Amino acid sequence: MKKKKPQGLTMVELLLVTLYTVVIFTLFLVALNPSKQLSENRNAQRLNDITMLMSGVYQWSIDHGGEVPKNITEIETEICSNQNKCEQLINLSMLTQNQTYLLKLPQDPLNKTSNGIGYTIKQEKTGRITISAPHAERGENISLTQ
Repeated sequence: MKKKKPQGLTMVELLLVTLYTVVIFTLFLVALNPSKQLSENRNAQRLNDITMLMSGVYQWSIDHGGEVPKNITEIETEICSNQNKCEQLINLSMLTQNQTYLLKLPQDPLNKTSNGIGYTIKQEKTGRITISAPHAERGENISLTQ
């Protein structure tokens, strides 16, 4: 007499199939949602940019007796990208002169304005400086105060 092999999956086989299915499903979701990954990367770039800007302003301030550039006001205003056309924007071109503090002013990854860099700056009444990325994606609030 021949022994009949039982039909169906063992518990180990069932767990392995479930594990493989979960892994494949996870990879599939990541592949289908690259916009999330791209927006997270752009937000990381924004945080890096405002950190670099803050460092430049801070270094300039140290070299100028603790004073911040006079054109920074208490009103949150976009930073100008073109030192010749800075009407109603904040001119921080002194940071890039002779590439002393910054090589160049960073641009927001999705900046669409003609004269601005997409980042804003203001000076609080307490003297602290805040630089923000108002175009941050996915509802994030990206700003730095020092």
